[in-house]
Amino acid sequence: MASPLEIRAQDVLRAWAHGLVTADAVVSWADSTITESDAPGALPDWLYSLSAKGPERCQDLPYSEFAFEWPASDFREDFLVALSKTDLRSRPDLEGFIRVAMQCMGEDLDAPEVRFGYQLDHLVCDCQDMEGALEYAREELPKFVPQARALRARLMAAAALGDGEGP
Repeated sequence: MASPLEIRAQDVLRAWAHGLVTADAVVSWADSTITESDAPGALPDWLYSLSAKGPERCQDLPYSEFAFEWPASDFREDFLVALSKTDLRSRPDLEGFIRVAMQCMGEDLDAPEVRFGYQLDHLVCDCQDMEGALEYAREELPKFVPQARALRARLMAAAALGDGEGP
């Protein structure tokens, strides 16, 4: 089972991977975690590596040099974070989001985000109806906005970078 520090680090790294925070913010989080610790000698080596090298370099290191379990990619999370960065009134933003949502193929059909993505794929690819897909997205996406805001806020809060308010 992951420790609270590992869980928080995974959220910080997810925020970075999704472009919600910068690599410098990740390093700042690692630095402050180290300096605020009552027992810095008991902290894991990976935290010091993250502080010294930043997430870009650490993600390319073998496990023997950076012994941390990187967060796995997750369609639902990708969907919600992309939504949190999408202006639903902007056609280019919405079209970009539709492309993300259509990457649902092979995911669990019990998930509402996946069923939504399949419907978009049907409208865009099978029916050649981008206008219909945009209309469908504008009608259905507000149902997902509270979850998107909550996820964004959690990821941003992990790095202590504000409330992460989105769409």
